[in-house]
Formats: sequence, C-alpha cells, structure tokens
Amino acid sequence: NMTTTWADIQRLAADLQRVQLAEGTKKLSERNCVEVVSMLMASKAIDVVFTSDGHAYLTKKHLLTEIKNECIGRGGRVSLSDLAHTLNVDYEHIENSVAVILKQSSSFVLCNAELIARDYVDSLCMELNERLSETGVLSASQLIKTWDLPSEIFYGLVLTEIGSKVEAMIDGDTIYTSPYLSAQRNLLRAILNALTKVTPMAKLSAHLNLSPSIFWSIYDDLAANNEVPGTVAGGRSSNLAHYVPNRHGMLVRSFVLKCFEQEKMIATSTLKKLSIVH
Repeated sequence: NMTTTWADIQRLAADLQRVQLAEGTKKLSERNCVEVVSMLMASKAIDVVFTSDGHAYLTKKHLLTEIKNECIGRGGRVSLSDLAHTLNVDYEHIENSVAVILKQSSSFVLCNAELIARDYVDSLCMELNERLSETGVLSASQLIKTWDLPSEIFYGLVLTEIGSKVEAMIDGDTIYTSPYLSAQRNLLRAILNALTKVTPMAKLSAHLNLSPSIFWSIYDDLAANNEVPGTVAGGRSSNLAHYVPNRHGMLVRSFVLKCFEQEKMIATSTLKKLSIVH
C-alpha cells in the first residue's frame, strides 16, 4: 500500500494523456482509463473518489479541501446535498468526508444536514448581541424569519451560546438582556408605587413587554425587598390576579365613611367601581 497524493494523481493523468496523444493505434479509450484507475483503487494503490459522471476523479484528501473551501466560500454554511451537486460526487462520499472533517477539526459542525463553520455561528452571535444592545428584547421566532435560518441551527447552535457568547437570557420565545430587565424592574417598581386603584397584573405584564414568568420573577424580587406597597389578589395562573395598592384601601375607607356621613347610604354600583364587591 502507498499513500497517494494529488501530485501522484496528476502524474498518472499526465502519463495517460501522453499515451492518448501519442501517434499510433495503441491508445486507451476513456473506458480503458476508468478501468485502469478502478484497478488501482481496488488494489489500494491509490485512494481516489470518482465524480458522479465518472469522467474525473480526485483524492479523498483533496475532496476534504474542496468541501471546506466550498463551505467557507458560501459564507460558512452549505447543505450536504448542495456539496454533492456542486462537487459532482455521490452524496455518500460527501457524508464520509464531512465525518472526517468533523473528527479532524473543531472549526466545523454538522447541523440539520448542513456543514457549518464555527466562524459563521460566531458572526450570528455577534449580530445577535448588536441587535440586543439596541432593543434589549427580541423574539426568537422573528429572528429565525429575518435571518432565514432553520430553527434547528438557531436553537441548536446560536441560542446554546446564551450566557457565553450571547449576553442575554431566554424565556419561551423571548430573549432579554440584563440591562433591559433591570430597567423594567425599576419601571415596575415605579408603577406599583404610583398606582392608587386595583389593576390587573396581566395589564402590567403586557405594558412592560415581559413574559408572565419573567414578570412574576421581578415582582417577587421587589416584594422580597419590601418595595411593593400593596398585595396581589387572585390566582397567578389566570388573568384574575389583581394588584391592590395599600393606598387604595385607605382611599376607599375614607370615601365610604364620607358617603355614610353625608348620605347615610352608598350604592352597590359605587362599591363595584371601587372594587369592593364583584
């Protein structure tokens, strides 16, 4: 057995070409050439791959280079089927070669039947950080549409970098930055301190553009630090949860006492408006 280089293949091709160009009747037909190369392959004298049409061949080492170049040339991402079509070799050879590339180098990764350069993933992470620095919050599904990216690649390669290359956190479909959440925490604290009437918590959550779990997490943190001048009535899992400011109770009590003092009565409709009865 011998290790075949691309130079060996080129020398063999040159020899065959000389025979073909030589005068006389003893020339190799294309079929004969294929047979000669096939015999050399069978004897393991050379390690080459035929193109799909059988008109050309290349060493497996050269095929690895061609695949990597094609991936990088396309911006860092190419499907295995496109590689087979472009390089004119059977899909099986592409699969085998990609497996070798992944074993030899950490610069590439296979996802969703696509060969992807790590640099491509890094560039997506950088762009995600830039977008987040501008907005503070982004929708994952919207990003997938904008980037025209398969969800397998986005969730499997980009979002797995959250906390390392991507400075953010994700909850459901929404990606948040720490500064954004910190700003929303301050805003929620200001709103809770300013409210004087009973308010649906779902309304506050929507106003702050926060998912329910993130919203309640921030609320609980404020409450634990005694920064919530009120209480929550109703179950959190439904839209029935309401925030009842402490000030609301005092104002209602004062108003009701004044009504009785002046009118000696108070209408049920008034009590409903004051959120005392339902």
